[in-house]
Amino acid sequence: MIYCSVTAYIMPRLFAGQTVVVPVRAESAYTVPLAPAMTNLTQSIYFIGDFVCFVVIYGYASSLEARKFFGSVAVRFAALNLIFAAIDLGTYFTGTTDVLSFIRNGTYGLLNDTEVADSSASSDLSPKQPPLQA
Repeated sequence: MIYCSVTAYIMPRLFAGQTVVVPVRAESAYTVPLAPAMTNLTQSIYFIGDFVCFVVIYGYASSLEARKFFGSVAVRFAALNLIFAAIDLGTYFTGTTDVLSFIRNGTYGLLNDTEVADSSASSDLSPKQPPLQA
């Protein structure tokens, strides 16, 4: 975790301007020089939070009852995600993708109304962390 946090801060500053990256945000249609960004910090925070969550759940799931509980929760969450995926596909085909805007929390460009290789991007119930960017 220390390595992750330190390199997320130092590496973009160390290699700033020496390489080019494709920006995640629509600032440019072309590659831009690497520069430090807030996502370097947020990705480290997400990683540390995920690690702490994993350790807590691992400790809690050491009993058979807890594993059964987590298994049933996982199945229910998967079923709920499938239901929302079906609803999302329905809104895509009817042109009403804004109906589910209340669960889309990303500030980056969502590809709700876009097709790639005859497929559309669907949204689920999981919170979206911002992708790495320049």
